[in-house]
Amino acid sequence: MDALGALGGHIGVPGGGVSHGYNTQRHFDKTVEAADRATHHRAIPEPLLGRGLLEAQQPPIRMMFVNSGNPVNQSPNSNRVAQALAGLEFIVVVDQVLTDTTDYAHVFLPTTTFLEEEDMLVSWGHNIIGGVNRVIEPVGEARSDLTIFQQLADRLGIGPEMAGAPRDWLSRIFTPLTKRGVSIEQVMEGPVRCPVAPMVPFADHVYPTKSGRFEFITELRHEPRVVPDYPLTLVTNYSKKWLLSQILEKEHPAIASVRVGTETAAAYGIETGERAIIRSPVGHLEVLVLVDARIGRGMVIMPVGTWIKRGGGANVLTEDIMSNFGQMAAYGETRVRLERVAAA
Repeated sequence: MDALGALGGHIGVPGGGVSHGYNTQRHFDKTVEAADRATHHRAIPEPLLGRGLLEAQQPPIRMMFVNSGNPVNQSPNSNRVAQALAGLEFIVVVDQVLTDTTDYAHVFLPTTTFLEEEDMLVSWGHNIIGGVNRVIEPVGEARSDLTIFQQLADRLGIGPEMAGAPRDWLSRIFTPLTKRGVSIEQVMEGPVRCPVAPMVPFADHVYPTKSGRFEFITELRHEPRVVPDYPLTLVTNYSKKWLLSQILEKEHPAIASVRVGTETAAAYGIETGERAIIRSPVGHLEVLVLVDARIGRGMVIMPVGTWIKRGGGANVLTEDIMSNFGQMAAYGETRVRLERVAAA
């Protein structure tokens, strides 16, 4: 998309539409994360979470604290992640709903929604900083993430270092922008544009490349991955009806669905509306097949986020493979096949 924008002259111009990833958080004071306080540290690449938990030694991992995530549903090779969590001695999950991951929790701590918190938000896609104002008091036993960590800090003997109301912490994090004339009060009253971020990226048409100009990729070194008996490529996309695995239970589809092109459907003798088994080297699901002429040959499209406990979960199929760059999950490298479900 970036290359197409460059060819059309749409980069560095107002309204060009080829810009993303502003990383507005770089304008906040990140020292509050206190990364230097961790005297013992071990990391597992996110795409290899299940494998990493199972293989970790010296010492083995015994406990896991999950916050702001649903790794059983969202990590590649969900079955392996679930297997790894099932073998841990103690798991704490902080969430607003009972996800696929909470099924493996020994302790579940309900946390607040944005309607019950005071906070601040930035975005990957624009330069606006927005305030989050509490609308209602926390419901039931729900507590904010900050409160949960503060009460844990009290028990660990570092309570004074974690003390402070949400506004106190926001003020500390916001210090760099306060120095540039933007106050917390302004943000909490209404959205404010980040004062140091350009409205039009690369308006000067100077790029961080050796030539100082836009450089196109001239060679792509990638051998298509071939897996015997799995000739189709699984492509996972976002649904228009939900975000990742955040679905209201009453709105969850009765059965997960996939879309295939007309050629693929004909090759497998499957018609739209039929059920089929989609199988990969690491898992399988029963799905509803929808034939869509817009889908390319050899591709199976499946939205991410349906719940495993409700018979879905695209990541039951995805293999835990690391990308060549960035330690990302190579979701697009999963190969699958379709199997017709025999009539009852």
